[in-house]
Amino acid sequence: MPTSAMETRQFLGLVRYLQKFLPNLAEHCRVLEQLTHKRFDREFPPWTQSSQNVFDAIKHLVGSRDCLTVIDPSLMPKSKIFVTTDASDIASGAVLSFGESWETTRPVAYDSCSFKGTELNYPVHEKELLAIIRALKKWKYDLLGTEFLVYTDHKTLLNFHTQRDLSRRQARWMEFLSIYDCKFIYVKGEANSVADALSCLPRLFCNSTADAEAAASHPYNVVTPLNPVLSLQNVDSPLAAIASLTIKLPAQRSKSVLSIDTALVDLIRSSYSKDPWCHGSFWFL
Repeated sequence: MPTSAMETRQFLGLVRYLQKFLPNLAEHCRVLEQLTHKRFDREFPPWTQSSQNVFDAIKHLVGSRDCLTVIDPSLMPKSKIFVTTDASDIASGAVLSFGESWETTRPVAYDSCSFKGTELNYPVHEKELLAIIRALKKWKYDLLGTEFLVYTDHKTLLNFHTQRDLSRRQARWMEFLSIYDCKFIYVKGEANSVADALSCLPRLFCNSTADAEAAASHPYNVVTPLNPVLSLQNVDSPLAAIASLTIKLPAQRSKSVLSIDTALVDLIRSSYSKDPWCHGSFWFL
């Protein structure tokens, strides 16, 4: 929940670029824009329930299927993969997106993570590079084996691949980057609103607890007892059915036997062609 006019501006800066394909988003943003006036820089008004409702509605929209997309190799090379990153003094932010151009691309996923320990003392160019390294590690399986573009507002990183003198840390990062087929592209800071907002979260949320919650499993990844009885009841989509198969094994059990209901597997296969979210968006062997 924003606690100042500046935090409200940062949040709106993060989501405003999505208005071009989320028309309803503009209506919600208009309510919060009233809290960004200069007169509120000194004293922020009380946060009302109506503001909270709009705030929750915006978060739901930008994380919904109407907003997010998937990487479809069949649309390449006309469509491209973009990784946009930024770093502040205390955190890094990144967005993975897919589209024909960087200006019209749609988001696939977001990431934000705070700096810890010695990372807080890194020079600016290493913090910016660390933001890229984190993004490539997080979305490794989406990026390996394909060409993609990395957008950064730190111009000196364009020369990193030709830099002659490297520290040990930079040498490790250089080796890691060598497995990817990527190209660094400079973008002005004012145009890099999304990654900038993700890296400039309030200090209250830049801690290990927040990072752990952000990296937690998706709610669909439910934990079931060992050797569960998988039921077909209340399974209304392939994703929910797949989630019911997620098993967490106790640490003291080194060997276990897992049996899967074949009827459930048949239901998953047949549901791919019926589920509107999967239809036309994914490809299966």
